[in-house]
Amino acid sequence: MSSVLLVDDEPGVLFTLSELLTERGHRVIESRSGDEALRKLDEADTVLTDLSMPGMDGLALMTHIVQRDATLPVILLTAHGSERVAVAAMKQGAYDYLKKPFDIDEVAVVIERALEARRLRIDNRRLSAEQTLGRRIIGASRPMRRLLEATTRVAGRDVTVLVRGETGTGKEFVAELLQSASGEAPSSGAPAAFEAHDAGDEHTHSAAPDARHGPSLKEQVEAFERGLVARALDGTGGNQSEAARRLGVSRVTLIDKMKKYGLGNAKR
Repeated sequence: MSSVLLVDDEPGVLFTLSELLTERGHRVIESRSGDEALRKLDEADTVLTDLSMPGMDGLALMTHIVQRDATLPVILLTAHGSERVAVAAMKQGAYDYLKKPFDIDEVAVVIERALEARRLRIDNRRLSAEQTLGRRIIGASRPMRRLLEATTRVAGRDVTVLVRGETGTGKEFVAELLQSASGEAPSSGAPAAFEAHDAGDEHTHSAAPDARHGPSLKEQVEAFERGLVARALDGTGGNQSEAARRLGVSRVTLIDKMKKYGLGNAKR
């Protein structure tokens, strides 16, 4: 079940949206301020927030969310006359916007698109990590997604990272991911296989390559990537700009992938 974080200082709006999304099978998390929303952010798969609120408004909240988790889609609720601000917010990272008074069916459709974008972005993030490591990563829980997001953000910075954790929780795996993503050469004593513990799961999943006969890792990754791109294109009726937005990549990158895998009409 997908979780939608609703943020609005008006109880009536929260009630209406909560009823609508609960009927559609979503788990709803309510917040009446931006500060409260940030404390509940780890539970959400997408965020629907009012643009104008006391204290932290929707734009400020969106900025915090994009910095914290770029895969999390943010949808803005705007009053009449605020559309220009909402369009500018989309250029800064917002996923979409809805005008008040909102249409119930339109809200449901936009939420579903945002949730699909969230899934595509998470899959794309994991794919990038697997390509960097040269091995599969097994585990799709929320803590594992946060781990991949954190390592991606840190890897591009010139900082020293201390990785702490109990024995068997995957410290060496994280260290290798950071080293590979940042271009640092791993230490010569690094073992050939690491284990990543998927928090919330009692089992420990091996991140080592599959030793059985079958497709190579490169072939598996490429097949996964092709499916990811095809899914995004199918879900948008072939709209390249929207598919790229759902994947969290540029349209140029999407077109390059389409050419690579022979998907659709890949024209710039």
